[in-house]
Amino acid sequence: MKIVIALCCLVVVASAAGPCQDYLDQIRGGRLRMGQFIPQCDEDGFYTAKQCREAVCYCVDNHGKTLGFHTNIGLARNMNCKCARERDAYQKSGLLGKMFRCDAVGNYDTVQCVRSVCYCADENGSELLGAGAQKVHISEMHKLRC
Repeated sequence: MKIVIALCCLVVVASAAGPCQDYLDQIRGGRLRMGQFIPQCDEDGFYTAKQCREAVCYCVDNHGKTLGFHTNIGLARNMNCKCARERDAYQKSGLLGKMFRCDAVGNYDTVQCVRSVCYCADENGSELLGAGAQKVHISEMHKLRC
């Protein structure tokens, strides 16, 4: 949906779509070049967390800015970039104190810590609960078998 606002002698077109969808609309309006990057967009028109180009997949924020995590496309099957995205959003918020342990591809590491306590975590960084779940002091996190 596009909203047109006329201001004096200037017409401004504001798009209700996100930046990824705007980019797709621009390249579809012109000529698509061989090898041109076609991003993956979410339902709101923003960039999905994992983008792949040629033989590399990498994590991006919802505006398409790379977040420093990447891997070979053949190793990216389980890459979800949740940790990379949430860490980036937290840093942008200006808040301090939360730790994010991301693995090499931007997913949550299996060990997460809050203050000085570490525990086994799921793919969302949440503590695994149930039989055998344990918490240890951060100095002993190497003892966790997650």
